[in-house]
Amino acid sequence: MIRPLLLALVSLLAGIAAGEDDVEVHIMSFNIRTSQASTDSASTCSNWDGIRKDNVLSNINTVAADFVGTQETSDAQKAYLDAQLAGTYSVIGESTGSLNGNANEWDALYYRSDTWTLLTNGMFWLGTDPNTMTAGWGMSYYRTCVWGRFQHKTGATICVLNTHYETPGNDEAQENGSNIILEKIKTSCDAGDKLIVLTGDFNALKSYSAMQILFANDMEDPSDEATFCGDMLSATCSVKYDFTLFRAQSDDACHLKSEVSRVDYGGCYSSDHAGLIGTFLNFSEIFAPDSCVSDDSEIAKSDFAKFTLFGVSSGAKMAAEREPQDYQYASESLDQFATYEDYLDSQLSETDLFYLEDEELARQLVELGYRGSGETLRRDDFEARKRAERERNAQKTSAPKPLASAGKDLSQFPFLAALASREDLVRNGKLTCIIFIRDKNAKGQEISGYIDYALRLKNEPFETYFERKKKLLPKSSDLSYYNWETQTSTSNSTQNFQVIADSETGLLFKNKRDRKVVNVDPKANPGDNSTRTEIKTKEYLQVVIYDHMTRRKT
Repeated sequence: MIRPLLLALVSLLAGIAAGEDDVEVHIMSFNIRTSQASTDSASTCSNWDGIRKDNVLSNINTVAADFVGTQETSDAQKAYLDAQLAGTYSVIGESTGSLNGNANEWDALYYRSDTWTLLTNGMFWLGTDPNTMTAGWGMSYYRTCVWGRFQHKTGATICVLNTHYETPGNDEAQENGSNIILEKIKTSCDAGDKLIVLTGDFNALKSYSAMQILFANDMEDPSDEATFCGDMLSATCSVKYDFTLFRAQSDDACHLKSEVSRVDYGGCYSSDHAGLIGTFLNFSEIFAPDSCVSDDSEIAKSDFAKFTLFGVSSGAKMAAEREPQDYQYASESLDQFATYEDYLDSQLSETDLFYLEDEELARQLVELGYRGSGETLRRDDFEARKRAERERNAQKTSAPKPLASAGKDLSQFPFLAALASREDLVRNGKLTCIIFIRDKNAKGQEISGYIDYALRLKNEPFETYFERKKKLLPKSSDLSYYNWETQTSTSNSTQNFQVIADSETGLLFKNKRDRKVVNVDPKANPGDNSTRTEIKTKEYLQVVIYDHMTRRKT
């Protein structure tokens, strides 16, 4: 009697899980690198009119997202994509306009017209007057944001925006861009839109003040995977500048996962950025989750109901209890499972098999997510994760990435030479460094601050500093920052140091690994396992490096 009931229940649950009204939405952000870059014309991989335009098109078609927000799109690139994607995608957006002699670009937003209907749309500038073609705050280019409200054929509506921020280092322009977008969301998007998604190349790390403004206003992106790769030859990327930020305005909408798309086309890659795809879900009301939490290392952490079908004390007793999920298999290695069936079997207990009397039926229940010891991966997700593990294992055997300072003659630059001598130790976690810099910014204002060297190494392409194309200066997102002219002061704890503002002792930094305190008072002892080194250099008003050797278990 129980088995026929279970078969019927499996059929019912499968129907619910399928969720005819559920809408899974894939939104891609893709900086395709402008075809107007003069250095690209002689390169096989980077020349747009060679193989690259076909590679970009193939990359977009392979992902097959519902929405694709492109940045750095030249007139020629947009015309090509418009023609090639016609019939599948429609597009909204306007030209940014030309500033300082720089050619205009498009922040275009492509959408699948067979699935989504455009309700309303527009574009605004990230300048002093968002409603007209304006810049400001020392911007090199006109910066814009294109937006649209779309309705799915099921009736669900979402609001999607696509932007490209001012270049790194111009914190003021980036911060104003964030504030403008947040204000425009209020008037452009609708309270009934289940999701608001903001894609783009923000030219900023998560720790930057412009991004913190967005995060403080309920815009989220749990992914930490790097997206800026620097060229069309590198398989791996170094920093995360691209985001698919979202705000869920309904309890039955959530973020499922974020993925990076970096496709190898015979040793060439389609852009110096990887594509970033955010996957979202609008649930049907019949089976909506209580909440949805996501992590970049896990495909989904939504609080689905898990049905416990078999009581231990009584085989005939059948309950449908909601209980929190254990996500052990979302982050655990799958190397131990040769097949998807082996993976499903691992989540079954002897009690399950005893009462079901059917191994295949038990597997179906696990696959649907209503039985088992943890969140259940779908077959295609299992296979994708297995492939990713094989690729990671292969990469572990390859040569390590060269140091950013490798091959650079820094003998005439004492500060850069000091950073280079510490780079390997810092990257390997054997040494942490706090860099104090006092100098003048691009506006001639005196600034000073304390920099977590390890964090900046991790999040920025340091080749530009070692090649002296850019000068290392404190930012408002660093451990501590002060502008002596505007009297602006900020402090931020990092993953390596906690900032302690002590009224008697002064500014202190506690290392989060060994809990030792670094005292930056020049008249005081810097602390256990710490040293203070002042660097004499003509390039800065003052530079001091505080080295802290961390105690590591052997």
